[in-house]
Amino acid sequence: MKRSLFLRILLIGSLTLLLFVPLLFLQTLIESRVEYRDEAIQSVVQSFASQQSVFGPAIVIPYVVSWQEQEELRNGGYKTIERSEKRFLYFFPTTLHIQSELPTSTRSRGIFNVETYKFIGSLNGHFNFVVPKLPLQTGETLVRLFQPELVLKISDIRGLVGTPSLDFDGQTLAWGKNTETSNAFSPALYYALPPLEPGHSLQAEFKINLTLNGTRSISIFPIADDNTVYMRSPWPHPDFRGEFLPTTRDVKDTGFNATWKVSSLASNAQSHFDSRYLHAENGLVVKLINPVEPYTLATRASKYGFLFIALSFAAFFFMEGLKQLRVHPIQYLLVGASMALFFLLLLSLSEHMPFGFSYAVAAGASLGLLAFYLCFVFKSVKLGLGFATLLCVLFTSLYGLLLGEDYALLLGSALLFICLTAAMVLSRKLDWYALSAPKTLPPPPAPSPSEMPPPSRYIPHPTPGHHPPETS
Repeated sequence: MKRSLFLRILLIGSLTLLLFVPLLFLQTLIESRVEYRDEAIQSVVQSFASQQSVFGPAIVIPYVVSWQEQEELRNGGYKTIERSEKRFLYFFPTTLHIQSELPTSTRSRGIFNVETYKFIGSLNGHFNFVVPKLPLQTGETLVRLFQPELVLKISDIRGLVGTPSLDFDGQTLAWGKNTETSNAFSPALYYALPPLEPGHSLQAEFKINLTLNGTRSISIFPIADDNTVYMRSPWPHPDFRGEFLPTTRDVKDTGFNATWKVSSLASNAQSHFDSRYLHAENGLVVKLINPVEPYTLATRASKYGFLFIALSFAAFFFMEGLKQLRVHPIQYLLVGASMALFFLLLLSLSEHMPFGFSYAVAAGASLGLLAFYLCFVFKSVKLGLGFATLLCVLFTSLYGLLLGEDYALLLGSALLFICLTAAMVLSRKLDWYALSAPKTLPPPPAPSPSEMPPPSRYIPHPTPGHHPPETS
């Protein structure tokens, strides 16, 4: 039967696309495992505390204004309606210095680990302001001016460890509840200060010692005119985010320390103090991350899986042409299936052990199986082990692509260029027309004279009515 090179390439390409299906199922499986992990994180958050945001302190003066409005009636005419509204004056520290430590611990839910921390902070600062005349519009009347309150906003009040201490203007005070601002800035800590009238001034030092439990990340808002934040932690993999990166930082295997210096001229934190909900990404953010996150790396590996199988099949095809071998499509399919199974092994192992060790075990198992099988496919131990060595190079290159996220495009392009160069060099003398031509058997060799049988003497038999000619 005539062997068509084009049809064979088409068949191999179809097998490659067929193996893309289990890779898609693998990505769906990874997404479901990520959902299970998120459920484990939420379980820890519900019983411990979520990510924390510290916003403050600030002094808030509530006041109530009223005005009259004319409302049109359905049957004609107008009715005078008295309306009122509670508003707030905000005063922020001139300076705020925060010294903090962030010891960490890991909590487990099943097979999943969740990074938690304890924020131990000391907030020191100074208030210096004069209460201005209340901003009343035309027709508005001041109904009541309430006592000023010291407000410290915390995103998850459940994370408080003990009672935070408060020293204000040389006095030790206790935080209160159910104040005039408690509904407007909850969750937060409050303390009612002595009354202040418009035109009065306040100059006071404050110090707050605060301990908070939290999960995975913490953010601090630079609310003062001049902010300095210092943080140190034994966590070796911090991810600094938010509106401002640290001015100085030192990250080592034993932990990190970082310092932020931010002015209110560069920050809009003061304008967001009245927001009901804190947006963690707007502050000075530190996230406790795992640089080798198994699900992220497994997802990236599965995305490279199609290219990985295609390169292996291409090498398989060139080996078949260069060595004049016959490889059945089922053998292609089995080799591709073993490679697709590698990614499933990698995902399952990385949930129970470090990713690097998981990758080595999964790759070793797959390469061992392929080396054993290819020795029989190629009918040569040398060729089978050589091809397994080539696949080992591909596995190693894939691991480099996974870890080198910033250089993944460069490494991938270089790998493809090297593969194309190797294919062109090895096949430069290959006669592709000879591969696609039908294979014909050579004619048998002519026998030697000594092997030829003796000539046979043929004597014709006369037929009736026929006489041979007479000879003289």
